[in-house]
Amino acid sequence: MEREDDSCRNFIISKSYHLYEILMIRVQVHSFPRGNIDDLIELPEESTALDLFRVLNLRPDSWILIREDKVIPDDTSLRDNDSIKLLSVISGG
Repeated sequence: MEREDDSCRNFIISKSYHLYEILMIRVQVHSFPRGNIDDLIELPEESTALDLFRVLNLRPDSWILIREDKVIPDDTSLRDNDSIKLLSVISGG
């Protein structure tokens, strides 16, 4: 189903029955060399990279996030239409 505009909108109702609009962003996520993640994820506006880890149920210490060929820290705000690569951390002894 096509939308009239390209914005993502969700609504919640508070316990006091007020209607609040939550703007959403879309983030394309691709993992390599493992993980098999290749998804378009919707997150609330103002979400951070750490929020993305939570939604994907991933441990932040096991992945490196890359946006526009640059590593980004967990507290980085995500933007609508971001393309994020998740690089798995491999270690051994």
